[in-house]
Order: sequence, then C-alpha cells, then structure tokens
Amino acid sequence: TKNLSEIHDGQRRGLWISSPPPPGSLSAAAAGYLPTAPTPLVGTRPLLSRYFDYQQISFHKTVAALEMLLKDVMRAVIERGLFNCSEDAVQKAIADGTWAQLDEPYVWGLIRQLASEGQSVDAFKAQALLDRKVPKLVLHYERVDGLDRHEDFALRQNAWSAAKESASTEFGIDSSLWYLWHKPGITLTKVGSRVPVGTMQDGASSKERDKYEQSIRIMGDDGSSSNDIMSEPQSLMSILSNSALYALRIYVLLPPDKKGLADAITERMQAMLKS
Repeated sequence: TKNLSEIHDGQRRGLWISSPPPPGSLSAAAAGYLPTAPTPLVGTRPLLSRYFDYQQISFHKTVAALEMLLKDVMRAVIERGLFNCSEDAVQKAIADGTWAQLDEPYVWGLIRQLASEGQSVDAFKAQALLDRKVPKLVLHYERVDGLDRHEDFALRQNAWSAAKESASTEFGIDSSLWYLWHKPGITLTKVGSRVPVGTMQDGASSKERDKYEQSIRIMGDDGSSSNDIMSEPQSLMSILSNSALYALRIYVLLPPDKKGLADAITERMQAMLKS
C-alpha cells in the first residue's frame, strides 16, 4: 500500500502504478503490465489515454465501418454528378456565397437523392447509411508489435485481401460491399527511444524538432530538473516507444437476402486463412 506522499509524488511526475490486467482484458503490454516483470511497471497516462482514444473513438468498430460506408456513398454522389466539387465550381460557390449552404442537412439531402435512384448497389449503400445499418465485422486482428514488423503485416494483409475476394465470390455478395480496414503500424509515442532525444536540438530537421518539442517531460528525482519520459526506466513509454499498433478488420454490408450469413462468413474466412 502506498502512503499519501508516494501517491502525490507519482501524480506530480505524471506516473501511476498499474496492476496485472484481469482475464479477457486488454493485452498485458497495452494495459501497462509486462508479464516478464516481477512487479507491475510504472505506466503513463498519456500513452494509455492515446491507446484508449484510438480504441474507443477513432478506431471503434462502428465508427470505422460507418466512415468507410460514408466515403463510398459520397464518392458515388460525386461520380453521379449530384454534387460538383470541381475546382471551378468550388471557387464559384465561394465567390457567390453559396458555399456556406453546404451544411450537414444539404449533404444528407444528396444522400437521400442517391438512395432514391433505383436498385443499384450505390443506392443500397446510401439507404443503409440513412437507416444506420452498419457493415458487419466478420474478421479482426490486432497486435502491438515492433516497428520492424511492417513486412509481416503486409503479407497478412495480402492474405486477408485474397480471402475477402474469395468469400465475396463464394457467398455471392458484391465485392464493393466488402471493406478491408487496416492500420499498418500506428505508433503509440511521438518519439522512438532509438532516436537520441538529446541530439535533436542541434542540426535536427524540422520534423525531428517537432517530435522533440511534442515529447513529454517529467520532473526528475532531484526536483529541480526534467527528463524526457522516454529515458525513465520505469515508464511504459520507454518500453513501447519502439512499438506500434497493427490492426486488420474485414466488414461486409449484407444485402437483405444475406442477413444471416455473418457467422458463416467468419467461419469460412478463418478456415481459408488457416489453410
């Protein structure tokens, strides 16, 4: 049990003591606890906050699915000429003041117009968006791994893409209704520990200098100086600064006559990837 002064010291330095993750929770590394350590490591709020922000907001499975569907629908709106976003049209709209009318209700009106155009796949997607029918997540993969795993991830992504195309043919679902969502190595920290932070001030590029200026500094043990959090041996950031989040997901927007196939698709694709 930590006494009050120790807790306040941890808060002052931006650190906290984590406990082992419960069964079924986030991975041990992402939760701030490494199984190779004899005791829980000191983690960092900023790193965990960023990870959970990705998971619960930016990378949430429903948010990701609706974003891909919305992009498809807006692409169809433009390709069908329902909205002219050429350079000349945009400049004219800005000049005459009509650009300000391009608000959310106007965009939804374009989507409704697309949804009313017959029985095309684009119309089906637009109607699904209006009805908040989200593409089904049928396969997913997530791993926190080293920065040097991009080639392995690319091979996995290619295999998944091939399985997606095979499943599209086998289940008779239009290939444009399938979505491959991928994050090929999203870094969890701004500055990697392999980059000597102390050398970034002299002769550094603007990009390196920007990373250095965004790095988090914490009060040193002497109480009068600060250290970069990457150099704190008990900081989770010092361990995961050379790690990245690799994630893959496959979604499918199921037509009315294929509604009950999500589980069957998952099982079949898993079998494909094992063979």
